[in-house]
Amino acid sequence: MIRIHKPASVIARRTATRRPQFGLLPHVIHYNVGNRIAAACVLFCLTISTCLAQLPDFTLVAEQNMPSVVTIVVKKDIPAADQQAENNSLNPVVPDDSELKDFFDGFFKENGESMHVRLKGSGLVISSNGYIITVAHLVKDATKITVQPGKKRKYQAEIIGIDDDSDIAVIKIKTSALRTPVFGDASKLKVGEWVLSIGAPFGFEKSASLGIVSALNRKLSNQNRVRYLQTDVAVNPGNSGGPLFNINGEVVGINTQIFSNSGGFQGVSFAIPIGTALDIAKKLGAKTAL
Repeated sequence: MIRIHKPASVIARRTATRRPQFGLLPHVIHYNVGNRIAAACVLFCLTISTCLAQLPDFTLVAEQNMPSVVTIVVKKDIPAADQQAENNSLNPVVPDDSELKDFFDGFFKENGESMHVRLKGSGLVISSNGYIITVAHLVKDATKITVQPGKKRKYQAEIIGIDDDSDIAVIKIKTSALRTPVFGDASKLKVGEWVLSIGAPFGFEKSASLGIVSALNRKLSNQNRVRYLQTDVAVNPGNSGGPLFNINGEVVGINTQIFSNSGGFQGVSFAIPIGTALDIAKKLGAKTAL
């Protein structure tokens, strides 16, 4: 048998030609993996950017409509016989180290026969000459009503009319320099649509909160006449009487109440459609911008 022995130089040359192929393979793998990671990162960033671009921007809505929202400070005298019930419903339990302790302590002052209560709520300007819509439970039986359109302006208000069934009230201050908002059509709202609330929760004036419409034409057990808008907008004590805006900056409702076991916001709040609220306000004697 004849055996052919290949020269060492030939074997070396073939080995040399193969080595670069095996030597480059890990670099190729790392290169492809790196490209895929980079592409995934770019795709992720584009997805996030697209999602952020689709989120509503209410900055202009808030800026343009803050002047039409007022803070209402009310003083009431509660008879001694009703003090316990009012304490249970009005006086919240606030920790001693809370920043709100002084705020709530200033609301309740008792004497021998009655309790002086100081409450804060919200209202919406509906006419440049001083007509303001708010909630009846805030201003009813008030001994003094002060309206604050801004930090440096305060006006004494008079009650024009109260409708207990709908919880709508109209008050008026003596001025002709108020800014009115644009009124929308609540019947065009859809479930899932974004809405913005502006008011004075816990006395923090000109506060905005965002949410969506949760349900339409909601009937509450204690109300037969009004069909409410249900939202998940954060509405707390002090927000009542404040407006609800759509993405176009139009008023679509007036915040009136919440559904809660604790007295604080739990994700369910209700607003009267603005058309209904304005119709009631007109019957009470208001002169609106419409």
